[in-house]
Amino acid sequence: MQERFSFSDRISSVDFKFEINKGQLIYSALLGKKHEKYFSAAIKNYSKDYASAYMLFEDPRMVFLDDNYKTSISQASENLKDMFAAFEKTTEFKELLTKTEEYKIWLEKEWEQKKEEIQKHLQEILKVELPNTTSTVFVIERSIGGGSYLGNNIIYWGHTEDWSNYSLVYLCHEYLHTFLSNGDLEHAVIELATDNELRIRLNGKGEYFKADGEKVGHQHLLDLEKNIYRRWLAYLDNPEKNIFRFIEEIKTDSPF
Repeated sequence: MQERFSFSDRISSVDFKFEINKGQLIYSALLGKKHEKYFSAAIKNYSKDYASAYMLFEDPRMVFLDDNYKTSISQASENLKDMFAAFEKTTEFKELLTKTEEYKIWLEKEWEQKKEEIQKHLQEILKVELPNTTSTVFVIERSIGGGSYLGNNIIYWGHTEDWSNYSLVYLCHEYLHTFLSNGDLEHAVIELATDNELRIRLNGKGEYFKADGEKVGHQHLLDLEKNIYRRWLAYLDNPEKNIFRFIEEIKTDSPF
């Protein structure tokens, strides 16, 4: 039988270091999925002025149509550098950077105020001693929006607060990707643990799969999460099991 986890053990020091990477910020503004919603017509024209840079990101297959694709890639790379340099000089970028710096300060304060509570909740939910790691969070302006784990303990994040503690919950979601593999089952369990259970604990209220009337999490994982929901609740009540054992048992019993 697996050794029972003792909550008297030291709480692990999960931590985030918040930074702004100008390259990531400019990419998000000019080439990210939501850029057209947030920038003026003048900025949209960058897609015409720096067409080869846009092509390299939007449909790289086009670059390889030319037999001289090595030259095309080199030209697109130079075009990209020129585009980034030009945008960095604009009023739009300066305003974007100011807003991002303000958002970064807000995120840091939120995390510092609540990190001990969050660490305790995570350790109780997962029932393992969490890795003592500091993940770097590259912050982007919240209106552009986006969040993902990039590997090597690096997280990309910026989002509006759609419900209380939204950013902190989803930063923890991305953090769990640092030590849980990224299959659909693992991802569904991460959403049960953070998007749902952690959210409810932090906010002192709520229900699974909905927050403020809106669906929570990735829609393509929702059926899977609902299928294992009852077993998840039983897992939370069972001190003999931890998150890794729960995942392995689900894999053994189901064709994931």
